[in-house]
Order: sequence, then structure tokens, then C-alpha cells
Amino acid sequence: MASYREHTCWGMGGCMITVRSVYDCTSPMYSVVPFSPRLAAPFEGGRRLVVFLDAGYVIEYLNEMNKKKLQQKPINDRGGGRPVTYSQDPGPPTALAFLPFPAEFVPGGSFGRSTIGPYNNCSGELVTRPKDLAIDTLPNIGPDDPSGWERWDLTMYQNSLFLSMRWVQGDPASYHSVPAQGTFELVAKFANGTSFRTHTSGKLTFTNETLYSINIAGNTLSWDDSQTYFNTTLNLNGLSASFSSQSIMLDKFSPYAGWLIGQVTENLFSGIPMTRGHTHGSIIFPWGPEETSLTADSVLNHMFSLEPVQSLATNYAFRVFRSTGTGYGDAFIHESSRAPNSSRYEAFFLGRAETRGTSFEPYTFYAGTNNLLLTPQKVNSTSYSDQLAGCAHTNNVPFTWNYTLPAEPIAYNYDSAGGKTSYFIASGVATEPFGSAVSQQSAMGIVTIYESLGAAFVKNSPDKGGEQPPYPYAPTSD
Repeated sequence: MASYREHTCWGMGGCMITVRSVYDCTSPMYSVVPFSPRLAAPFEGGRRLVVFLDAGYVIEYLNEMNKKKLQQKPINDRGGGRPVTYSQDPGPPTALAFLPFPAEFVPGGSFGRSTIGPYNNCSGELVTRPKDLAIDTLPNIGPDDPSGWERWDLTMYQNSLFLSMRWVQGDPASYHSVPAQGTFELVAKFANGTSFRTHTSGKLTFTNETLYSINIAGNTLSWDDSQTYFNTTLNLNGLSASFSSQSIMLDKFSPYAGWLIGQVTENLFSGIPMTRGHTHGSIIFPWGPEETSLTADSVLNHMFSLEPVQSLATNYAFRVFRSTGTGYGDAFIHESSRAPNSSRYEAFFLGRAETRGTSFEPYTFYAGTNNLLLTPQKVNSTSYSDQLAGCAHTNNVPFTWNYTLPAEPIAYNYDSAGGKTSYFIASGVATEPFGSAVSQQSAMGIVTIYESLGAAFVKNSPDKGGEQPPYPYAPTSD
């Protein structure tokens, strides 16, 4: 068997790339497979390796049709990263070099960094947990910043109750947003069809320590480094609540429109730090005094920008589904978005919590944006079918979700520019490979759809995504 050896390859200007390979740097057979902290699958777009160096230049390694070259490119005064080690064999994960982030991103988080393609772990192996999840949920827009907006949406559903809670700093629809102007909003919809809305105002405060939190006027969302639980306490206008939401998948979903982590459309960022949550606790409404027990399915979404949302997205939809089989539970996310310039994106996530030994162990199968792993289809005006490709581990059986959206939302919000956010509880059937078997499970989805004022919006679903822009550092032809 060939052995892997470490080589040092020198580019222009004396820049260095360290690799492990069965071939040396001059071999025409040379191929490098980069791994991210999530053990990302090999980038298939020409076997290109991009490394950011302290000198502020990008080194690109290209090997196509036995032709290779090393070249330098400036990276527009955004600074450089450290040289990193890549591995050709599926060994321990190594840090992938990303674009340095602008000042508005939280140091240590993943938002705004570059990525090279989808995460593909169809083998079903457990991997090292990402270390930036807890940091990514912190504010990226400072409460004292001169502009911008940010919000955290905690949405939950049980048979008798729908709850939408939103921590907001600034006005997402205003060109003159002031982050210091914070608002906490709550919308409840009951089984008898009645609704309840309340809100309070105050400047957002947060803690950036072992126990992280955001707080607006005494309404708090907190989590720790493990991000296993998101704890919530509410106290406003006669309403009080205390509950804890367990993150089953222990992973975050982020789209990467334009090849930047977290980008929904250009300059609009979002992440789902709790993809499959289960909430326990209680809430007392102003007409109490009796408590309403909470045993709900939940999801947490985090979104921010320096610009008004309607200037960045004509519409977007987050469809967050869950299903449970014997010995496992799956979480599937399908996000569609369309920018005013007609750029369109489809992003996806598939995670599984599987019985292994005496406990459930979560891992992520897929995460990507505008990739052929996902095949979405609109069946009719209310029915949809999404399919993710299988692999050898699933006997090449795909994952399929067939679901229906109700004709009317269970709840909705309007922003200051007339944009509408609608919430739907979708029902469906999931066909899922597990081991040597294929089973069908009932599936439930919490679907959030935004439509800007005057947008061309058809049957509660944004247009299907189009092509991802070209990779920004693709080598030019000789």
C-alpha cells in the first residue's frame, strides 16, 4: 500500500503549502482533497486548492488534465490567514483556510468566511463537532453600532399551541435602522383559532462568556459552549414563561450563497443554530393564573444584515422538517431564496440522530447550496417533493420528503415596509434509508416564508433556485 508523506510546495514569492500525499509536489498525478472542520467532501471543481497566507495573497493549485500551475492573487486588502495543512487521506480533520471576516462578524465565528462546496458525509460516520456554533449565535451587529439589524426567531409548535418569539435589534426593513432600538415580540395561535400578540422594547444586551445570552427588557435567550440547550425566560405585559429547548442535532445549518458561509442572498446572512429542537417548560398568559405546559417541537433561526431585508431578498423560505423512525430521527431543511437581481438559491441540510449503544448520537449527512444532491419539485399548488441523493452507505436509495402546505398560514407578521412573514405547519411523508431497510415515516415541518411588498409570490413558495455564481477564485485561462 502506498504511504502518505508530507511535502512542502513552494509557490511564487516563496509562499509555502504543506500537504500530505502519496505524490510529491511536481507529480502530474497530484491531487489534494481538502477537509473542513466538518470533514467536507472533496471539492470536485477542478481539484483546486486555495490557501490564504499571511502575506495577504491567495495561492491557487490547479490540476486538470495533467496541467498544473501555482499562482498568486491579491485578496483586496482583507488580510490573510495562516498556512494550513491539508490531507489526501480521510484522517483527522484539519482547519480549512477561509476568507478573513469583516469587522461586523463575531471573531471566532463562521459567518462571512469562504467555503469550497457542499458538506457530504453520506458514510454516516460521526465527526468532531464544530467549535464555532455557540459563537455564531451571538450578535454580529453591535447594539451601539450606527446601522444594521439582527433578529433571533424561536418558533415552536405543539397540538394546542403555536408560538413565535422574536428578539430584534434595529428595524430589518428600514434604511435608517438603529440597532439600539430593540424589540421583543411574541405571537401565539391557539387550537380554537384565536391569536394573541404582545411586545416590549429596550436595548439588546448580551453576554459573551461561558454562558452566552441575549436579553431585551428582561426577556432572555441563553446557551453554553455545548449548545445542547437554549434556555428562555420571558416576562412582559403580564406574560411569563420559563422553558428549555434541547438541540437534538448539535449542529448548525448555514447556506452559502455566493460561496460565503451564512449568506442567504448577497449581504443577507442567516443560520439555524437549532435545527431540531424539543422544548419543555411552561408559559402563563396574562389571563392566567394557570400554566400552559410546553412539550413542543422547535427551531431557532438567526438573521442579520447592514441593509434592509427587502433590498436584499424578494422572498425566502425556510422549511424545517423532522421525522422519527425506529432507532433514529432525521432533520431536513430546505431553504429557497431570491434576490432583487433575480439570483436564486436552494440550500439544504440533512442530519440524523441515531441509536448507537446506550445513547442517541447525532451526525450530519449533507449541507449545501445549489448542488445537485438536492432535487426539489413542485407537484401542484400546495404539494411539494424534495429528494436528496443516496450513496453506497444507503445502497444508493435517496431520501425523499413529500409534503403539503396549508392554504393559509397559522400566523404571520408584517414589517415596517409591508413585507410579510408567514408561518405554516406542514405535514408530509418521509421515505428514508436506514441500514439495509427503507421506511416511510410521517413528517412535520415548521415553514417560514418571507415576501417583500409587491414581490411576485406564487402559492407560498419562492421560485426554485438557479445557478450558484462561479467560484470567486477560479483560475483564469492561460
